[in-house]
Amino acid sequence: MVATAKRSNVRLRGLQVPVRELQDPKPTPMKSKKRPYAILRALLYSYILLWIFEGALRKWVFPSFSEFLFFARDPIVGATYVLAFRARLFPKNWIVWAFTLLGVVSAAIAILFHGLPIHVVAVGYWSYFWPIPMIYIYARIFDQTDVKRILAVLIILSLPIAVLEILQFQNPAGAKVNAIVGQTEYRYDEEFLKYGRVRPSGTFAYVGGSSLFFTLIFASAFVLLFTERRPWLAALGLASSAVSLSVCHSRTQVASYLIALLILGVAMGRVFLRRMNRVALTALFSVALAFLLLQTPFAQKNIELLSERFFGARTDNPIQRFWYDVLPESRKFQIGAIAGYGLGVGTQAGAYLLVGRRAFLLAEGEVARLILELGLPLGLALIGLRVVLMVDALFRALGGMRRGNVLPLSLFACVFIPAVSATWSLSVIQGFIVWCTGLVFAASKEKA
Repeated sequence: MVATAKRSNVRLRGLQVPVRELQDPKPTPMKSKKRPYAILRALLYSYILLWIFEGALRKWVFPSFSEFLFFARDPIVGATYVLAFRARLFPKNWIVWAFTLLGVVSAAIAILFHGLPIHVVAVGYWSYFWPIPMIYIYARIFDQTDVKRILAVLIILSLPIAVLEILQFQNPAGAKVNAIVGQTEYRYDEEFLKYGRVRPSGTFAYVGGSSLFFTLIFASAFVLLFTERRPWLAALGLASSAVSLSVCHSRTQVASYLIALLILGVAMGRVFLRRMNRVALTALFSVALAFLLLQTPFAQKNIELLSERFFGARTDNPIQRFWYDVLPESRKFQIGAIAGYGLGVGTQAGAYLLVGRRAFLLAEGEVARLILELGLPLGLALIGLRVVLMVDALFRALGGMRRGNVLPLSLFACVFIPAVSATWSLSVIQGFIVWCTGLVFAASKEKA
């Protein structure tokens, strides 16, 4: 380096340049560059962990603060947005802008045209638009190595959660282990029972959270079984997902397993052909283990309950259920066909603020509720944007698969149906859609 004691000049091809201008600039400490990334990574990890244990906090640790803990992850989201702005990592793609614009227009109509209270409209904006940028922040901060670490941790956590679900299933309603969100006392609730048995939810606030979690565990373990050299981890995930399925009696969970298996089976055809020995051994071991488990009274009782859920007299016709979720009630639709009833009215939290109780005032199905809440034009626009978001995720997952990376497709198989048709206004469902879609994008990237 040139000495700086004197301000002498040097001549470069006829130009006089001060010596100080030739010096190397003072290097920026690496710590200052890495710090925002490290904090953002910690926040994104915290978001996933809090999603898993939010229900436990609301049911057992702080039941009297259950209503506040419904929004427990939002400080993390807010801090992530602030840091992403400062680090110039906040996503500005057209999908994020489209969601934001649609949210602003819907909020303005709800306040100016319908005269709804601002806090009700804020709940609606939180449900449908607030968390969208988080998806792309996951894609910018994480890569497939991070995703593999996260899935390994989740698979390890799935075993104690599955054991907890067994305890919940074996204990009666009203027991402490079967606490219900919002109850300060562990009392009996008939709505919590299905066919004379508690439907366990593990550490989650509702059964839906457990179904989403174990569908992800099942798909991830299935991929790991044939792509990684950690068969113990794959076996652990498959065992815990099977235990959860046996005690939850969720038709949605059964269908989700089958859909994930179908998508991954088609996508991994070449992998199966190259590893026929492993496929054959895995199939033989699974059949033998299933046969042994089916001989136990516990398994036979659960099969009986699951069969009752599918084929019993009280089971809804699948076609009728589909149209019930999609088509709005005609009387309500005639009133709110164009402008809807206002952003936030269809959410359970919005109903609580309006009438003092949690309920779906407009419709239970997400598609029908969005059409009634926002009106036909804006409701279809929001559904269309969700489809576009999932198409973006699909193309990224297929791009990863062409490079031999099946992991993003396994995540996509778990999230694409909830993202389009599940109830975003429920915190446990919204959180899963956000971080799982973000991991689809992150897993599709090349290793950093």
